[in-house]
Amino acid sequence: MRDTEKKHTPGPWRNERGSGDYGRNITADNGRRIICETICSDHAANAALIVAAPDLLAACEAALDFIHSLPYTPGSAPETRLQDKLVDAIARAKGGL
Repeated sequence: MRDTEKKHTPGPWRNERGSGDYGRNITADNGRRIICETICSDHAANAALIVAAPDLLAACEAALDFIHSLPYTPGSAPETRLQDKLVDAIARAKGGL
């Protein structure tokens, strides 16, 4: 576990029909726990992105670990810019920035 890691409800998260005519519930624990509800006009796209969040965070962390395993290249090499984006995205996902 990383030092800066914040706890979130573990995945997998599911995209399920919400209440009313539209809207989606994002759930965990086989539908027993509601993470959030989307009720806006583009709820389907938002729900899909939210459901993918735990997997996206894990992929970002794996990519950052891989970049850290590469030989160091100073300056503005592509992997340095990518590393900065990954660090920022992971921090935002964990409640930083």
